[in-house]
Amino acid sequence: MAINPDFNYQDKLALDKAKLVARSRINALGAYELTIQYNNIPSAMREDCIEWLEANRLEVTDPTVSFKTYEGTWNCLSIGYNEDSSILRQIFKVDVGVGDLGDWDGSPPEPTWGSQAGDLSRISDGTELERSYYWRVTSPENYEIPPTAQTGEIWTKTANDNGDGTYDVTISKEVAVNQVATSAVNSGGTDGGYVETSEVNTNDSEQSFVADGGSVADAVAGETKRIENTPLENGKFRTTVTTRTAKSIEATSRSEAAGFTESSVVNTSDTEQDFVSNGGTIPDATNGVTKRIENVPLDDGKFRTTVTTRTDVNLTATSAVEAGDAYTEDIDISTNNTELVFGVDVANATVGEIKRIDNVPLDNGKFRTTVTTRTAIAQRIPSTEGNYIAWVSDYSGAFDGGRLIVGRNRTYANFSTDLAILNNAYVNSVSISINDYGLFDYTLRSMS
Repeated sequence: MAINPDFNYQDKLALDKAKLVARSRINALGAYELTIQYNNIPSAMREDCIEWLEANRLEVTDPTVSFKTYEGTWNCLSIGYNEDSSILRQIFKVDVGVGDLGDWDGSPPEPTWGSQAGDLSRISDGTELERSYYWRVTSPENYEIPPTAQTGEIWTKTANDNGDGTYDVTISKEVAVNQVATSAVNSGGTDGGYVETSEVNTNDSEQSFVADGGSVADAVAGETKRIENTPLENGKFRTTVTTRTAKSIEATSRSEAAGFTESSVVNTSDTEQDFVSNGGTIPDATNGVTKRIENVPLDDGKFRTTVTTRTDVNLTATSAVEAGDAYTEDIDISTNNTELVFGVDVANATVGEIKRIDNVPLDNGKFRTTVTTRTAIAQRIPSTEGNYIAWVSDYSGAFDGGRLIVGRNRTYANFSTDLAILNNAYVNSVSISINDYGLFDYTLRSMS
C-alpha cells in the first residue's frame, strides 16, 4: 500500500504533538518503556500512519515528549490503533544491555575473552559474577560465549523467546577469586588440650605436603595436619589446611562414694606413664589406696594419661532388728585393714547372745566387716512370776487341777524357782533343754 502524498505524516505524527501516556520501569536493571499516542488519526489513514512510523520511527534517540526529554536510544516495541477514539499508540523500550560480554558475531578476530567486562551483579564467597543483557534482539546467535573452557571461568548463555521474533539474551561469566581464610579452635582452655587452625584458599591445582612433592609444610612434633582439596566447577581447587597443635593438660576430678573417695589427674605426656615400681614416675599405691593408669595415644604422637586414685574411708554403721518378744538384733558395719576375729577385735558372745562376723574383701586390699549380734529375750507362761496356770487333763477331759509353767530363754535359777512353785504335793512332769543362746527352754507340768 502506497503512502498518501497529500497527508503530512511528519507534522501529524510529530513527537512534540504526541502525548505521553505511560512511563514504566520493567526490571531492576533500569529498562523502561514509554507509551505515547497520536490523536485524531482518521481510520482511513491508519495503515498509512503505521507504515510511516515503521519506516521512520522504529528508533529514537533522546526523544522529547510532553515537554520532557528521555535520554537514551529507544526502540519501538509495538504500534496499535484504537478505532473508537481514533488514537494511534506507539510503545518504545530503552536497551540497557551492558558491556561487550560475549558480544561477538563469530568472525575473526576472536575477542579477548578474559578482558571482557559486563554488569557486576553479584559477588559471592569465592566468585564474582558478571552479566550482560541484550533485549529484543532478532539474532541471538550473534552473541557468543568462548568456544573452549576458560581457566577459572564459567560462561553461560540464555535466550528467551518473546514470541514476536525477538529474544532477550543474557550472557554470564562467573570468575573464581582466590581466597585465604583462617579459623581457630581452642580445646581445654588456655592452658591445655589443643589449638586448631584452618587456612582456606583457592588454587589452580590440588595441594599436598612437601614430603609428597607439594608446597604445604609437613607437620612437626606435637602437630597434626590435614589437607582437603575440593574441586570447583571452574577447574580450580578450594584447599583447606588444618593444623592441630597439642598442648599439655592437667585436670583433676573428684568423686566420693560410700567407703571411698576417688580423684583423677589428666595430663598430656610425650611417652606412656607407669608406676615407679615398673620404672615409671607415678607413685605406687599405699595401704588403703588403689591407683589406675590409663594411657590414650593421640594422633600427634603424644599420650593423654589419666591417673585415678581411690582412697578408702572407714565406714561404721549400725542397724537393729526386733522380732516380737523373742530377740533383738544389732548390725555393725565397718571397713578395716584386716579381717576381724572374736576375742581380739570383737568381744565374744556372752550368755543370751549369738554373734556372727562376716569379712568381705575389697579390691583395695581392705575388708568390709559386718558384726551381727542377736540378743535373746526371756519369755514365760504365765507372765507373772511365782504363779502358775491350770490345765485340762489330756486323757480324762475333766479339769483336775493340773498346773503348767513354760519358760523360754530363761536362766537355770529361773528354772529352779519355777520348779519349786510346783511343790512336792504334786507329781511333776519336767522337760528342759539348753538353746543356742546358752539359756534354758523348759515346760513344767504337775497333777494332784
